[in-house]
Amino acid sequence: MISVVGGWVVEAMYSIAAEKDWPTSFRTFCLLWFASAAAFFGGSILGFLFAVPKSLSIPDGPTLQGANRYRTNTNLEEVSDWLTKIILGLGLVNVDGLIQFTNAVGDATAKAIGPAQGAKLIAICSMIYGFAAAFIIVYSWTRTQLRRDFERSELPTLPQS
Repeated sequence: MISVVGGWVVEAMYSIAAEKDWPTSFRTFCLLWFASAAAFFGGSILGFLFAVPKSLSIPDGPTLQGANRYRTNTNLEEVSDWLTKIILGLGLVNVDGLIQFTNAVGDATAKAIGPAQGAKLIAICSMIYGFAAAFIIVYSWTRTQLRRDFERSELPTLPQS
């Protein structure tokens, strides 16, 4: 949570330093905050999806009870391997689209901010920071707290055949 507040502090400091008056500084801060919040949302979704624990069960038998009903999800490792193979196989062709998208959103945010120096850079940095912070925070929470909550819940056992 400290990392999120740290991002807000940097956005606020930039807004105050780059603008001449408080209303314009507040508008700039809000634009940066919304850009980073949108990226934060995307990072949260991915962090959650990669870390959701998988349920363990005995094949053709009842669900296990108590602790150790869930194992760590290895999707992040699988996706990492998959992405590495795709990137090498396609020769980084698809990365251009992501760079162009990030550049376009940075341009739009900088245009909305106005003539403040470094507006595009701070907008892109805010988005990347928001995405990365959300991914790490939600991934960590899902792997620890959600798994604990799942293991504490009493799930009914499957009927015996």
